[in-house]
Amino acid sequence: MSLKQKSINGMFWSFTETIGVKIFSVSVFLMLAKLLGPEPFGLVALTSSIVFLSGTLTNQGFVEALIQRKETHQEELSSAFWGIIGVGIFFFLCMQLLAPYMAKTYDEPQITEILRVHSISLVIGSIGLVHIAKLEKHFIFKAVAI
Repeated sequence: MSLKQKSINGMFWSFTETIGVKIFSVSVFLMLAKLLGPEPFGLVALTSSIVFLSGTLTNQGFVEALIQRKETHQEELSSAFWGIIGVGIFFFLCMQLLAPYMAKTYDEPQITEILRVHSISLVIGSIGLVHIAKLEKHFIFKAVAI
């Protein structure tokens, strides 16, 4: 397959993934809103925003660096993998420590437990980032999308 074909195929699957994730996210949020009601849903939405921001910081450009490198050696992949997981664990621990203070800031004691549980996704999400980078580097966007 030529580079042009790989690029077109990659754009299609990347677009499909983006649309699929957006539709899934909106669907989940609508179901949560209906199941939880306004007040608990607002608390979940607030903690989602905080965890999303922390998750964005977890990557720290490792994925982009791996994709841009002409060749990546096993040592680099391993370092990036453990580095990203370490940052994910760091932000997870920060959320565990800061949750009571955030609850006091918003005068909502329930935020503490919601944020603590929700922040587990920082560690779980960091586990697959290097693997996704390897797939994207080789234009295997279909596997990433699925």
